[in-house]
Amino acid sequence: MGRAKFARYHDMRTGHIPDYVDQARMGENSIILEPAPPSSLRRVCLDHRANRPTQRAMRTAAAVASCFIVTFGKAAQSIFAALPKDQQDAAYSAVPEAVAALLGSEITGLVAHRDETAPHAHGQMPAYRQYGQPLSKVLTPSMGNRVQDVAAQAIAEFAPEIVRGKPKAHRIADGVTPPGREL
Repeated sequence: MGRAKFARYHDMRTGHIPDYVDQARMGENSIILEPAPPSSLRRVCLDHRANRPTQRAMRTAAAVASCFIVTFGKAAQSIFAALPKDQQDAAYSAVPEAVAALLGSEITGLVAHRDETAPHAHGQMPAYRQYGQPLSKVLTPSMGNRVQDVAAQAIAEFAPEIVRGKPKAHRIADGVTPPGREL
C-alpha cells in the first residue's frame, strides 16, 4: 500500500516535486481519472480475490495496485504532442481501457503529465483482476507482447502514423545487437 500511496502522490503532483518537472507547466496536466487511494484499492483487490478459491488470506504487504505508464518513442512524441489536448486525453484513456479489457481488469486512475520532457500518462489498476488472479501472474512475456499490440491498435484511432515498435525477438533476428551486448 505504501508504494501505491507514493505513486499516487507522484501522479497527482502532491508532496515532493522532482527536479525534472517543469513546475510552470504543471497546469497543463490532466487528471483524466483521479487515482484511487490505496485503502480503496485494497478493498477492490479483496473483492476480486473472493471470486476465486484461495487457500490463505491476502498478505498485509500484498500489492494493491498495478501502476503503468503510457508513453511513446522519440519519433512518435512530436506526433502525439501535436494532437489537441482533448484528443490526447481521449487517446490516453483508450489505450489503458483496451489493455484493461484484455487483462480482465479496470482502470482506477489515469493522469496525463505534460510538465516533463516527454508527454506521457500514469495509470493504475487493482493488482488483482476481476477473476481473482494477481496481474503479476497474468503479465507473462507473451501477454506483454499482446498488450503492446492492443495498445498500438487503440492509439491508431487517434494517430494512425504511430505504429507499434518492432518486438525485441524480431530485432535480434534482424541482427540488431541488444544494448549492453556490444563487443
